[in-house]
Amino acid sequence: MNFTALMNNDIHNYKEIKSIYAISGVEGAWLNEHLTKDCGIVPYLLHKRYGYDSYIVSTKQGDYPYLDTYVKGLKMDFLDRFDSDSLKDYVIKNYRNMDVLIFHGMYPAYTIISILYKKLRPDGKIFMNLDANSTWMDSILIDDVLWTTLLDNCDLIATSCKKMQRHLNIKWASWNIEYLPNGFYNFANLNMDIDYGKKENTIITVGRIGLYVKANHVLMEAFALLYQKLPNWKLKLIGKVEDSFKAYIEEYFIRYPQLKDKVIFTGFIADKEMLWNEYKSAKIFALTSISEGGSPNVAAEAQINGCYMIISDIDASDDITNNEKCGRVFPVGNVEKLYESLLEVCSDEKELEKASYNIIKYAKELLDWNHNIDRLNYMINEKNENLVEGI
Repeated sequence: MNFTALMNNDIHNYKEIKSIYAISGVEGAWLNEHLTKDCGIVPYLLHKRYGYDSYIVSTKQGDYPYLDTYVKGLKMDFLDRFDSDSLKDYVIKNYRNMDVLIFHGMYPAYTIISILYKKLRPDGKIFMNLDANSTWMDSILIDDVLWTTLLDNCDLIATSCKKMQRHLNIKWASWNIEYLPNGFYNFANLNMDIDYGKKENTIITVGRIGLYVKANHVLMEAFALLYQKLPNWKLKLIGKVEDSFKAYIEEYFIRYPQLKDKVIFTGFIADKEMLWNEYKSAKIFALTSISEGGSPNVAAEAQINGCYMIISDIDASDDITNNEKCGRVFPVGNVEKLYESLLEVCSDEKELEKASYNIIKYAKELLDWNHNIDRLNYMINEKNENLVEGI
């Protein structure tokens, strides 16, 4: 689709869509921090920029202070439990207001409610935002009626990773998979100018620290090797530390007591300005994950803040490093290769500075959610002939 050419036409001649419902996935529970990830950003920005009534449907997990700070106007409906009967009851109760449903990932529950929704609202739209990685997608038996029904009921399917888009458009030839990057959004209206001269010799990673899939131990072990050569660097791990990881941390500092002031655990940073400042002051962002659901939003936040990207060879590694023009890719789980990349990069200030400004330029061109939500809004509407014709 030539989006630029289409945008030159009058795209506002379609019937107005009034409401969007984003329904949480397999566990049915989105936390407060999910509201500023793609699952919350998409309905929020469709509300902010286009005036939709936007709802997130989830079971309740604690408080949601971001509703009053960063995503004002986004609404939440809570289910007592997340199962097929609850979802069906919810759709039956609300289908008249559900102009668009948003799904995240391939889950059986989505198939069930997509069938019901399409019967009740044949004019309604379903957008599948694939939280996709190759391992998950390759495990799906695409000739199974459970999945073919779900994909057939979707009016728009997208992934945030170019590699996954190419892979799925070949493997799932009966359905068209769009590319929708998982970008950055300046929730706190902060100054986004970056002065490389103010950056520190700091490597950061951001996420749920200690989850198996994040493989944070790989970064910590590589940093222990790096410190022997470059003791003027430090490592920050930003995010809630999983209880299961705490024993490893204790053992790590027994082995490397000299790193207690060099390897810093900040905990979860809820304040966006504080988190932004961590990105701004860091020279390197490292991601050691075994896999990710497309390209994570923390990568885009690091990119727009001029961090050099060192990424494990996940599906989105080429997207995140701009094909290694602004970063390095190392084999998943390989401590030695990560150490070698860190040593080379941390010893080359010119490469770090050049890449910093290049990655900012790249992020501005590709990863701004303001621009990408405009494209998404167009695709949601353009792909419904009745809406385009104003019927």
